[in-house]
Amino acid sequence: MENKKIEYFILRNYTDLPEKNSGKDVDIVVNPKKLALSKKIIRTIFKNNGFVYYDEAVFDSLHCMHGINLQSGHGIHIDLLAGYRAKGYEPMDFMSLYGKVIKYKNFYVLKEPVNSVMLLVSKIFGYKHPVIKEKYRQQIYNAYINDTNEFKETLRYILSGKAYEEVDKRLEENDFGGIIEYGEIISENIIKNSIKHHGIKSLKGALGFLLKSAKKIAICYRKYERSLAVVAPDGAGKTTFINVLSKKIENGYVSDENKIHVYHFRPGILPNLGEIGEKAGVMKQDKNWEDPHRRAPAGFFSSVFRIVYYSMDYIIGYKKMVRKDVHYDRFSVFDRYCYDLIADPERTRIKLPVCMRRFFVFLCPKPGLTFFLWGNENNVYGRKKELTVDEIRHQNSLYKGMAEKKKGFYILDADKDVEDIADEAIKIILEYYGEKLN
Repeated sequence: MENKKIEYFILRNYTDLPEKNSGKDVDIVVNPKKLALSKKIIRTIFKNNGFVYYDEAVFDSLHCMHGINLQSGHGIHIDLLAGYRAKGYEPMDFMSLYGKVIKYKNFYVLKEPVNSVMLLVSKIFGYKHPVIKEKYRQQIYNAYINDTNEFKETLRYILSGKAYEEVDKRLEENDFGGIIEYGEIISENIIKNSIKHHGIKSLKGALGFLLKSAKKIAICYRKYERSLAVVAPDGAGKTTFINVLSKKIENGYVSDENKIHVYHFRPGILPNLGEIGEKAGVMKQDKNWEDPHRRAPAGFFSSVFRIVYYSMDYIIGYKKMVRKDVHYDRFSVFDRYCYDLIADPERTRIKLPVCMRRFFVFLCPKPGLTFFLWGNENNVYGRKKELTVDEIRHQNSLYKGMAEKKKGFYILDADKDVEDIADEAIKIILEYYGEKLN
């Protein structure tokens, strides 16, 4: 970046760099005018160091860049920030911040009092329920005590009036609980001063943030979702596979946040019918999960009600829950999916013609990827004797038929070692949701 004359500085958790990283990612703030060139440099570095796969998520001015090496099982997560903005607002413009950098080892960082003020702002601004970890509280307080004048000067630029006085008073008392309680007023004051200092630029940034958020989460969420389902008869090893795959995803994406949200069968915004019946006092919920076919199929009208009920959970719940996962940049992983209504209707006590079941499955939203774990029926039965060999063979045949016809449906050999099939799956996931650095 320095060779290309890109103004930058590294935020937080930089003391052990470049030998090791005390956090999960590296935050690099760059001149917004040099964002495209900065991204190109990082992608080139990923490629030249064996990181074959690349994925990126964008939140306002934040570009989460992931380089993933499947062969070594490693990932690098770099957060590239085009200036220092929050929800479109700019508490302090990039060049003002860049004027307060110093050389640390062989790279640029903000002076510690300025860095700590911005850390405080990032943990408070825009949050309904702010959280400041103990290690950050200590860092901020130490910076306040060690260089009070520069800390206050920076804080006074971002806050004004009573908001500044209250935060200054609480910092002096090392009272971060009081600062958190005052969080909403602090956020309002930051917005006020951002508009005061940057006028139209701040208003334009805030409007842009709202429009981008609406597009990403409300309107075009399916474009940004990372969703997948895992289907198979009981005993094929779905839970173990999902656990191993989740670990590989977490390692590759190197994230502080939980990257995986696992759903069981359906989104779950509607409660189980047995739970409703128990609350209504008309029945006791059967919780013998060891026998999935323990109860006789329901009658025709009850079966219709059941399939409509479950379909509504998929149609409405998928939009609600997956949108939320998009907001937090999480993978939506379904352990079973609506395809069970075709392959294993007995589990939900549905007894309807297959054409009716296929119709309702057709109405449900589909994950981007679905993995069918095929295993020899005798091997599957040997692991878990909940289904008969004939039933396992029957379900295998139905799942395989769907996999061969539907786009994004992959067959994995469950008789192989789980690590091997998880490696196959993550390669498919990265090629589908990310890109290869050729």
